[in-house]
Amino acid sequence: MFVQIDVKSGRNNKDSLELVFNGLGKPYTITKVMTDDRVGVTRMHKVTGWSTQGPCDAIALIVEDSGAGSALLIQGGDEGLRLMADDINEAWDLDSANQWGEACLLLSEDAETA
Repeated sequence: MFVQIDVKSGRNNKDSLELVFNGLGKPYTITKVMTDDRVGVTRMHKVTGWSTQGPCDAIALIVEDSGAGSALLIQGGDEGLRLMADDINEAWDLDSANQWGEACLLLSEDAETA
């Protein structure tokens, strides 16, 4: 199964990205992921997909990766993903300094999700 990532630049994410991956497993919805924050500290983060309409599902899927063999792809809507530290309790908001956008995440296959 091929998975196409097509993220447009917008208020959430300044990068446009078009990629195609070969999916190796069944996609599943997540709300948390262990990944680096904006200063390089690895910790649990809340994650949501982001579209031109606002929040949407964040989807995880194991995909083929030419460097590692396989990796965990986290994808969202047409404007990518939105993240914030797990210990912050606020609504998803493009104007929040506690949150940031990413086009997608490509992590180690065993990255922790919830």
